[in-house]
Amino acid sequence: MAKAKRRQAQAAPGAPASVPTHAPPFPSRDEIILTLLAAACVLLAATTRIYETDVWQHLAVGRAIWTTHAIPTLQVWSWPTYGTIDTTSSYSWLFRFLVYPWWAALGELGLLLWRWATTLAAFGLLWKAARVLGARGPWLALTLVACALVYHQRAQVRPETLAAVWLAAVLLVLEQCRAGQRGRSPWLVGLLWVWVNTHVSYVLGFLLVGIYALFDRPAASRGEPRGRGLPLWAIGIAAAAVSFVNPYGWRALWQPFAYVLQQRNEPIYRAIGELLPFDLRWNRWNGAPFLLALWPVLLVMRARRRRFDAVEAAICVAFTAQAVLSGRFLGFWALVAVPFLARGLSEWPLARRPQARAAPAWACAAVLAVLYVGELSRRDVSFGYRIVPTSVPERACDFIAAHGIRGRAFNSFELGGYMLWRFWPDRGRLPFLDIHQAGSPVERQTYMEAHANRDGWLALNQRYRPDFVLTRRFGATGDSLKDFADADTAWALVFADDVAAVYVRRASAPVGLVDRFTYHTLPAGSAGLAKVRAGFADPAFRAALRADLDRQIAVSPFHATASSFRATLDLTEGRLDLAEADLEEARAVDPRIAYYAERRGAIAELKHDWRAALSWYLRQRRAGAEPDLDLRIARAYRALGDARQAARFYRGLLKGPFAAEAADSLQALGEPGP
Repeated sequence: MAKAKRRQAQAAPGAPASVPTHAPPFPSRDEIILTLLAAACVLLAATTRIYETDVWQHLAVGRAIWTTHAIPTLQVWSWPTYGTIDTTSSYSWLFRFLVYPWWAALGELGLLLWRWATTLAAFGLLWKAARVLGARGPWLALTLVACALVYHQRAQVRPETLAAVWLAAVLLVLEQCRAGQRGRSPWLVGLLWVWVNTHVSYVLGFLLVGIYALFDRPAASRGEPRGRGLPLWAIGIAAAAVSFVNPYGWRALWQPFAYVLQQRNEPIYRAIGELLPFDLRWNRWNGAPFLLALWPVLLVMRARRRRFDAVEAAICVAFTAQAVLSGRFLGFWALVAVPFLARGLSEWPLARRPQARAAPAWACAAVLAVLYVGELSRRDVSFGYRIVPTSVPERACDFIAAHGIRGRAFNSFELGGYMLWRFWPDRGRLPFLDIHQAGSPVERQTYMEAHANRDGWLALNQRYRPDFVLTRRFGATGDSLKDFADADTAWALVFADDVAAVYVRRASAPVGLVDRFTYHTLPAGSAGLAKVRAGFADPAFRAALRADLDRQIAVSPFHATASSFRATLDLTEGRLDLAEADLEEARAVDPRIAYYAERRGAIAELKHDWRAALSWYLRQRRAGAEPDLDLRIARAYRALGDARQAARFYRGLLKGPFAAEAADSLQALGEPGP
């Protein structure tokens, strides 16, 4: 109570009790230790392998700026709209300019250090903002750790990593202004200007300034002399005026509004996962659902104690709505929430009781430790710092370069960044679309229709006459482009691995390429692969298929699909040892290879090793499988003499496609039938 009275006595006249107007005290030794531990956790959360394919265009544009000593203002990144005014691809020029030297000096390690530096800077500024608000003790450190785990999904090599620093700096300056340090407000003009030149998310900075300006009180009501510092609304107007001073003028400022008003309903944008609403499947382990719900609860608790903060409430509503409507904004939510969550938890009645302060903090720390282990051990996250090799069509581009393939390309847009990194400024190998879906709405619509239906594929060929196609080997649901190309006699598949496939138009391909490298029996599309199995009865077909599989395995280290398919072919021909070796090869390349355990069980069954077969079948069943697996399990139990377990599995098949065999087997075992 005495401390509270002293704090109230130090406050400026008229200042709300929820906003400190004095400099926060220097942190104690315990707080410094906790902060250092939190910083280590923040860096840990940002240490994941790079799966983001956009990194290659960022590096390509950065390299172009450094080598040409100019900021590109024309669209020189994709061929259909080459030479027009750039409307999407280069607006993040400042980020590209700054990140490229880190890569040039240290490669993948340099990119890790960039992520560490920007993430630590952002959370360091937010730590200071939280202290300005009055957050102290273990809850501040725990909030940093919890929000860092939510933010880590956006801590790839993206412009958002630099925008995060600007957001944190803007929030800190605004809180310092609210706490009475009005002389800091001119910094906002410079911060918003560099943000405009960094990323389209600059609108969030103006949103924050607008919220604080809306609830900003005149100097007289704050007990400050008239004329001390500019009002925030004036700062916002000045920042908006200065923002037009950029290499792209008004177009850079218009881009986020163009997306909201014109582009967001286009099919190509609706197919991008991060633009979709908040998805619980991708946020089960990072604590985001809990934190999203916690912030409003803390707001209500403060309001009940008559410490309602209108600024915090407005920020909570605005940023939470964005995060729920679009997963791309979840990272910004995790940043802006840090100081307010930390303050709310520090003021939590239970946390303020000395006798009970440590217990909830230690419990939260234990929960966060479990979440960190769970989140960073996910297969799609993968702790580390290197670029995921299967995200890079390196071998496909090697093939394109080695065999002189050039002309008008059609590509999966997420592969366009690496095409630019490898081939720019060669105009004969520019992508159709780059990572920003550059081009007019016509190109974007044509792109989507070519993947979705055969008429769209034919329309693409008629309108743009592409000379070669570089596409993902495994696309999203509904992506049938490879099936259309496989069935089109005007095209030849000349390269395929687990990452990408390359088709060339026969009429415009380099001389001899089609004859030497066409896959005659092995397609790249899933529909074609399903039909291939129907030809296994023909020995000549199997021989031709094996030759295609052998070549596909030889041309790329990413050949899990080909090795797995060859293992199935081995099983068909009774080559059990070869089948086992090919399965192990496939699994070494990709541990997630489909039906690995089931086929190992089939090999063991053919070798009459029923105990091993049963073990493999049960392992496959735990991962999920088709009904015929239960039939295999029942047979294995029966061969091992376990009639009771065999009967149990046979009974489970009485209402399915294997009902007749199950009934006969139950009768043979002396068990009652259906």
